[in-house]
Amino acid sequence: MSIETMRQALTGVSGVPVTAYDGNGEVAPRVTAKIYERVAVAGIHNIVAAGNTGEFYALTPEEIRRVHEAAISGVDGKAPVTAAIGRSLREAIRMAKDAASLGATAVMSHQPVDPFAAPASQIDYFRSLAEASPLPLVAYVRADGFSVDDMVRLAGHGNIAGIKFATTDLMLLSRAIAASDPNGALFVCGLAESWAPSFAAAGARGFTRPWPRAILPERARSSTNSSRSSGCGRSSATAPTSRSSKRRSPIPALMSVLFAFRECRASTRRIARSCLHCFAAGRRQVTPIHRLIRLRLRSDADAPLVVFGVAVRCSRS
Repeated sequence: MSIETMRQALTGVSGVPVTAYDGNGEVAPRVTAKIYERVAVAGIHNIVAAGNTGEFYALTPEEIRRVHEAAISGVDGKAPVTAAIGRSLREAIRMAKDAASLGATAVMSHQPVDPFAAPASQIDYFRSLAEASPLPLVAYVRADGFSVDDMVRLAGHGNIAGIKFATTDLMLLSRAIAASDPNGALFVCGLAESWAPSFAAAGARGFTRPWPRAILPERARSSTNSSRSSGCGRSSATAPTSRSSKRRSPIPALMSVLFAFRECRASTRRIARSCLHCFAAGRRQVTPIHRLIRLRLRSDADAPLVVFGVAVRCSRS
């Protein structure tokens, strides 16, 4: 998959599934593969293997590889698989090359683990990894303290497909997007669907989501409960088989927002972002969006886009 195609996938929903474990606390590849299969069948645009929801930092390198294998097997070509990598630069490079040999589509680098790494050094880490990786890289930016110049330097690397921006500094995000090459790395909301409207207002495309919180009645380990580093060992919990039927998922609504932005001209996006910004500033509930956005695209005519009651026009051009 080309880096341009990978960037297009990032404009949708990036699902980050859980990792399944057996009764002894070992990774359960078969169940993990089944989880990824269901996520792929659901139509998620990009699937991240061993992300934070998959408990990357609680896994050994060998376990991370098993999760990557299970994910690629379960997805079976139905969607891009982005293999999460990290730790030291040399370890991350080895993981990237190994992920390529397994058949991953791209890699996502977790933030450097050095608590004393200056912002510029973290950018150097991502860029060095992108330089050595045989696959397109998504850089996971989670720390504070970066400047606009730092973000521009990161987005400008030719092998960085996207930046998973996971801080609440929307001013930095907006200024970085404005200053970066529009043909460079894509800025993606890394704080899940509740922040997606605010990030879209700032110019981000796509969002990530811990997916799914409940998908199989199997034993899974919660990252908030596991603490191997403290010597407590692996813990497990039984996931519920279903959510309350009374709660409507916000995902279809947020996908409507993303597809609206994908199809509209830049001038229209500016209007829509302004509406989204006002909406996000006043309310955090995102479920009603599906009642406020209607997009009907026709091959031979412009399509009306109604965003929170404001009628604008958009086209495929």
